[in-house]
Amino acid sequence: MTPADICRLVFDAGMTIDADGPDLVLAPTSRLTPALRAVLIEHKPALMAYLHEVEAMTADLIAAAMRSSDHHDDSHLAREDWKRDIADTPPHLRADLLAHLRQAHPGRGA
Repeated sequence: MTPADICRLVFDAGMTIDADGPDLVLAPTSRLTPALRAVLIEHKPALMAYLHEVEAMTADLIAAAMRSSDHHDDSHLAREDWKRDIADTPPHLRADLLAHLRQAHPGRGA
């Protein structure tokens, strides 16, 4: 099971997942089942590395979204909406969004 698969399981269970230093942060914890807890414990090192990679990728994603906003001459409010939407995008989907933005606006340093 890959870290992206685990993130999908968490998302499908109605939770969010983030890394905070050495800790996994899930919310709401009331939805955490014993089986999912076991998967998280078993794969924690790989999952933590993945979440830290996603965090680093998020800066690239925001930059690509801002380039898209430049292309479309978006308002300040639209730019803030992009940032909020990116923060709300599940970790396992951010790479796909980044690839889409890069494809949509090639040659823009994306």
